[in-house]
Amino acid sequence: MTFDLTQAIKRRSAYRTFAADCDGGLGHAYLVYCEDDVVRSVFLTLAAQRIFCKNACGECDVCRAIEEKNYLDVKYFDGADMKVPDVDALTESASVRPVMGDYKVYLINNADKLSPQAQNKLLKTYEEPPKYVVILLGATNENGLLATIKSRAKKIHLEELTPQEVVDYLVSGGADEKSARTAAAISDGKLQLADDFLTDPKISDRYDRCFGLMLDLNNSSQIVDWLYTDLFAKENILSTFDFLEIILSDVLKKTSGSTAPFKNVGRDFDLTEIAKKFSPQSASASLYALNEGRKKLYYNVGALSVAEGVLFDMLEARYKWQ
Repeated sequence: MTFDLTQAIKRRSAYRTFAADCDGGLGHAYLVYCEDDVVRSVFLTLAAQRIFCKNACGECDVCRAIEEKNYLDVKYFDGADMKVPDVDALTESASVRPVMGDYKVYLINNADKLSPQAQNKLLKTYEEPPKYVVILLGATNENGLLATIKSRAKKIHLEELTPQEVVDYLVSGGADEKSARTAAAISDGKLQLADDFLTDPKISDRYDRCFGLMLDLNNSSQIVDWLYTDLFAKENILSTFDFLEIILSDVLKKTSGSTAPFKNVGRDFDLTEIAKKFSPQSASASLYALNEGRKKLYYNVGALSVAEGVLFDMLEARYKWQ
């Protein structure tokens, strides 16, 4: 069985919206939101192909050149690596007319990781670009983006893959179906996380230890025992928050009597034990604390400080709504 990720993205309303703009009047700036890094990255490349190829066929010389990042009128950037001088170079480049076609396209993925200084610098081109320039910004969500950046682009919310599509993608890549279904459920539809879960033992170990944290944490004195583990290292904390969110969402289902299927496959006993510590209110408040923690991380608050605050908030919620 094969799974075509490009075709799956083409079936989404986000792609149809952009394709309609290509036919009826292309805007100068787009902001593409999607939690899944892989899906968002493929969409940006596909959008660039659609600008220059009616069907974004993927087979013509133009589409292949764009896919291989060799098309002269499409420039690629990663917001996580861009500095102010890089934005200056982009601005200078935008003043030069297209070489190959009618448009010059700038793809900036992870735009929410651009520094405020770099975003302000980008505004010069972003607000009033030459008529042949199209800028597509890809972001996980709006956290970390300046209001001026958000207000001057057409927003496109790109749907993530369904759990079954994630399973099909993983099986197509060689995974057995049982493992693929577990990874799809745990990843909450995020393709990169599902793939990492299957291929990186450290990821699956971190998932198991998130259960250990939720089972073990009963008072504030225990927070320090977990705080300095690799769960909350700067490079891991967001995926740890993802795992905690998936666990807590199932805990909320248990405490509220929901009949919705659990995302954590084969962990019924652990979920039952964790649910004994929560009410629906405290589970909801803990999920809110995780979301607030993510916002702080996007604004470069230290990982340990954020983690400590989230764990304290969880304990406080449990105490408040016993």
